Amino acid sequence: MEKNPQLLLVHDERSVEQDYRSFFKDEGWSYDLAPALQMGIDRATQNDYEVIITDLDLPDAAGASFLDAIRTHKPNQAIVVVASDAKSQEGIRALKAGAIDFLQKPIDPRFLKEAIERIVGTLREEAQLIKLAQCLEGYSARYNFATRDIGCCSFLPPLLNDLHHASLIDLNTKLKLSLAFQEALTNSVEHGNLELPSVWKDEYDAEGRDKFSKTKALRLSDPAYANRRIVVTCAVADGEIRLSLQDDGPGFDAPKGDHLQTNDDAELLSYGRGLRILYGAMDKVIYQADGKSVTLVKKIERRVDGTQI
Repeated sequence: MEKNPQLLLVHDERSVEQDYRSFFKDEGWSYDLAPALQMGIDRATQNDYEVIITDLDLPDAAGASFLDAIRTHKPNQAIVVVASDAKSQEGIRALKAGAIDFLQKPIDPRFLKEAIERIVGTLREEAQLIKLAQCLEGYSARYNFATRDIGCCSFLPPLLNDLHHASLIDLNTKLKLSLAFQEALTNSVEHGNLELPSVWKDEYDAEGRDKFSKTKALRLSDPAYANRRIVVTCAVADGEIRLSLQDDGPGFDAPKGDHLQTNDDAELLSYGRGLRILYGAMDKVIYQADGKSVTLVKKIERRVDGTQI
């Protein structure tokens, strides 16, 4: 753990002496102490603690009411409750009321350390994810490829990994966006800059080579086609991911409009496989410049903690 955890103990001096003092000394951790529940409530609401450890055996202990009082002010506060065997049932009730963990006396230092490190590690990881999510607001990147360089290799915007790591998109959404982007990129390369019609895939020469693959190899070696550019722009703003691709090809008769009417299954099936993949993954697919430019738009859902980019 990079820095010591920020801890509040809501315990009387005797229980701290018996159960905790040697443990914290050995770990080199410090803590604030509140010997009564009301003092614990006051300290918890006035300061930021990663973990609060509270003893349910205090004279004024009322586990559920203490939890309610803390969580009214700090609903995400991590609280570990401790009780004797005789009060284990109250510990279970505290868990149901929102406590993160419950430890019985006498305290086993191994379990105490494990509980604190697990909670603090999770909290700090979440804090980093929130910070990463906030940093992605206003993100913009631009990539400029020659057709010869992108025609034989795959490329995915690093933004998709960042969004997934920040928990702004789940793995399934990341995969769908990746597939949609790859489809759009392939269209820009093959049907845009290399001007290869799909029907050539079904035309074969005497050696059994299809005209599509054969012509693609030739045009990737022809500067007239290979030097054409593909510009990829990635941006995050106003709760949307926008992935744009612009090629130097002649364009095509692209679908009109800046939004999708995918509720009509018959309409969706009337498009080719590539457009179905795009329409199935995105909230909007916007064609411009006579089909030479396409922008894929996906909305980002609001996180549970309220963070949105």
